[in-house]
Amino acid sequence: MLEIFEFFDFEVAVDLETTQSWYAAAKPQRRRYDKGIEVRNFRAAAKKRLLPDYVLELLDELGIPPQKATLITYIGTDKDGNVHYEFSYRVAGNILSGYLPEVDPDVYASLPFPKGANGRCIHEPSPIVAPTFPEPHFDLEFAAIVPWMLDEPKLEGGDERLYQ
Repeated sequence: MLEIFEFFDFEVAVDLETTQSWYAAAKPQRRRYDKGIEVRNFRAAAKKRLLPDYVLELLDELGIPPQKATLITYIGTDKDGNVHYEFSYRVAGNILSGYLPEVDPDVYASLPFPKGANGRCIHEPSPIVAPTFPEPHFDLEFAAIVPWMLDEPKLEGGDERLYQ
């Protein structure tokens, strides 16, 4: 049974049972990049529920454990020492509306976040992101500052968008 939600100006139909079943059985993604310090830091913060409230509220509503993100991208550390990430969680269902009219939905995932946006719904076309997730699906993607949790030094620098 599909339930209708609105996430970040997107209307979506979600199969909660399928989504929750997949996450209950899934281990966090284990690809080669997961050994990187930036991904380990994100997972440590997520496991302690130290993500922003707007992220945790949506994940709780969907029954998704925060530490089981299906894609994690370190954007950079800004001049104030804030660590920026983009990360997503796969959701069973469909995006019903919300794409910008002039943007092809197939390339939407490759576009940068609109300035000031905290999240969006996309269809990530990469076959390596949660390859066992049932169809149809979409990704709930977030942009956030995540605290540095590791005893290792913070990464410096990053995406030029942080300095504009």
